[in-house]
Amino acid sequence: MQEKNTEKNTTDSINITYDCYGSISEIEDFGEKMIVKAITSPPSWWRNISPFAHGIKSVEDIVENIDADLANAIDNGRILTTSKRCPGIINHLRQSLVIKTPHDILIRTGINPDEVQWTTPVDCIQVSTHSSSQTGEAPFHTIKFIVPIVFKTDKPTNVTMIDPVFYNDLGYRISPGISPVDSTQVFFLNLITLFPRIEKSYHIKKNSILAMLQFGSALNKIQREDLSQDRLKLQFELQSTIATNNGVKEYSI
Repeated sequence: MQEKNTEKNTTDSINITYDCYGSISEIEDFGEKMIVKAITSPPSWWRNISPFAHGIKSVEDIVENIDADLANAIDNGRILTTSKRCPGIINHLRQSLVIKTPHDILIRTGINPDEVQWTTPVDCIQVSTHSSSQTGEAPFHTIKFIVPIVFKTDKPTNVTMIDPVFYNDLGYRISPGISPVDSTQVFFLNLITLFPRIEKSYHIKKNSILAMLQFGSALNKIQREDLSQDRLKLQFELQSTIATNNGVKEYSI
C-alpha cells in the first residue's frame, strides 16, 4: 500500500492536555521532561542525516553538481532521498509522544514465573508486575511502568503504545494495544512491557525512551493543566466498580 505523506496537507490534528500526580516533590521537576512530542525530539540518527542520499545536500546541489554517476542514478530511477523524507517515519514522529524516564531503573529477571526484582533511586516512575496467574506459561514477564502522568485529547482518537525502536532497545517489548482517548476522562499512562523469561539484569538509564505513544492524528499543542479533579473522579469510579458476572463492566488501570 502506498504511504500517504500528510506532512503538509493535513488539517487533522489534536491538542493534548496533561498533568502530573504523586507525592514525590521531584515529579514536579520531571514532569516537563517525561512527555514530549517526538517530532521535536527525534532520534539523533534521524536528526543528523541529510534528506538526500549520495552526499547530496539539496535540490540545487543536484542541478549544479550533477556528474555521470548521478545522472545515471537519476536515469535508472534510483532513490536519491533518505529516511529523512520517508512519509511513514515523518508521520510517525508527527503523531507520537515519547515517554522518558527521569531516573535509572534496575530490573532483574529469572527463568521461573514471577521471578522479578527491581529498584529505582527515586520513587517517581513506579514498577510493578502482573503475576503468572494472568499470563500462564507465556515466555515473558509482564512488568508495568507506572508513569505519574494523566492526559486527555480535545478530539476523540486512538493511541497505540509501541516500542521505542527508533531511539533505543531496552531489551523488552511493549505489550500491543490500541486505546481510545478523548476529552471526557483522563488516560492513565501505564506502560505494560514484556521481558523475556530469562536470567538477566537490565539497567534502564536516565533519559531513556521507555515507549512511544502514536495517536490517530498529528499532534498540535501539548500543555499542562490541573487535571487532579478528573483523575480523582476516574479513580473513584474505577475503585467503586465491582466486576461480576452480571454484566457490570470491568475496568482496569
